[in-house]
Amino acid sequence: MPNPADPADLRGYSARWTGGREANVDHTDHRPIWQIRLILVAVLRTLRENSCGAKCNCYPKSACSVADTRKIPVRWTVKTVTASAIILAVVGAIFCSSAIALAPNRRISQYAHTAWRIQDGFFSGTPQAITQTADGYLWIGTEAGLVRFDGIQFVPWTPPNGEALPSSRIHSLLGTSDGSLWIGTARGLARWSEGELFTFPGEPAFVETIIQNSEGTVWMTRSQVRDAEGALCEVAGNALRCHGTAEGIPFAYAQPLFNDVHGNFWIGSSVGVCRWKSGAAKMYIVKALMRVQGLAGVSAIAPGNDDSVLVGMRQQGKGLGLQELREGVWRDYILPGFDGPEMHVSTLLRDHEGDLWIGTANDGLYRVHAGQADHFSSANGLSSDAVQGFYEDREGDLWVATSRGIDRFHDTRVVSYSIHEGLTSEDVDSVLASHDGTIWIGNLNALDVLRHEKLNGIGPRNFGTRSRLARKL
Repeated sequence: MPNPADPADLRGYSARWTGGREANVDHTDHRPIWQIRLILVAVLRTLRENSCGAKCNCYPKSACSVADTRKIPVRWTVKTVTASAIILAVVGAIFCSSAIALAPNRRISQYAHTAWRIQDGFFSGTPQAITQTADGYLWIGTEAGLVRFDGIQFVPWTPPNGEALPSSRIHSLLGTSDGSLWIGTARGLARWSEGELFTFPGEPAFVETIIQNSEGTVWMTRSQVRDAEGALCEVAGNALRCHGTAEGIPFAYAQPLFNDVHGNFWIGSSVGVCRWKSGAAKMYIVKALMRVQGLAGVSAIAPGNDDSVLVGMRQQGKGLGLQELREGVWRDYILPGFDGPEMHVSTLLRDHEGDLWIGTANDGLYRVHAGQADHFSSANGLSSDAVQGFYEDREGDLWVATSRGIDRFHDTRVVSYSIHEGLTSEDVDSVLASHDGTIWIGNLNALDVLRHEKLNGIGPRNFGTRSRLARKL
């Protein structure tokens, strides 16, 4: 584990953070803001120990008594000055380095990728949801409880004073603008705020999705409901106000929830989606779902283009998988390299760059950018092909919850190319950059050409030889 107070550890931290892949990664510190607090805590602890000596547990130094101060050896004072200088340099470097979001024009395989797997002991249950709170911590909801991540360690979270969550099965999470953490469990909703845990009263229900709308109100959908109050609920103080059939929502259970720019709520059910706003509702039935009643219906909803809505389902087939609802008409979502109806869609995310991330139940994840789909699966290093959820943090990093762990994708200042991006081989001998920006790559039995971020290979037939080509350019 890196020591935040040790500059030598800080220099190599970026490479270790990406799973030890130090090659082709510069050493500029791209640590996101949510990790800075951890460093500052270690900094303050070091200053306190160095300033006050072994017999004075105080910070700042002015809090020490005169008698305690007299006991401080001269070497501690010098060490304090040295540590302070190092700390200021380190913190300055952290704050001066800008966060790098995911560059949309890169392949997924070109992002730095780290996976934390259940089999390695990081989690005791399957991760289901990820969120970030205002204090910078990352929270992971699992089938065996809640876990907090500070940038280095995953720590199981236990409520204080002998309190307990409604259930240890955490299915949904939300960090809101006021700093609260909202926890959706298999038996109800809880809120952790300012050191206090509050469980909302009412009949037990499975909390499927939690969101906050533009007005700051927290909403949720629920299933496995015992009462008849409704599937869509809003938080009103320390109570839930639910909406159901009396207000036009024609189903008792709901799953995904999405709030569009017009203030409409899109609610997913076992037979389709309902658009709801202030009591006015319209239902859009997915006819293909009527053939598979009794199975899970709509699993994900995300904004499409030009006011359309994208709807994902775990069942595949004509009219299923990933569908686009535009002006009340369902269409199969098909792109080059991506056949929506053939996908078992489990989750969707539209990131801040406008790219669409698609999680599947058995085929990893896809990213759609500029009408092109890119694929990343367990064969590429994903912790599992069964994707449970996505989360984009404040720095633009993408987090993925899967059935076997969590994954993080983030950008780097150095772009890597491999056979995944089109190199004919990874046995490169020489590289030459021409004046027009073209990169010529001497590879094994081929000359690769990188132009406008696209790779093409000129094979042996073009040269009339089977020996190693372009050993020196």
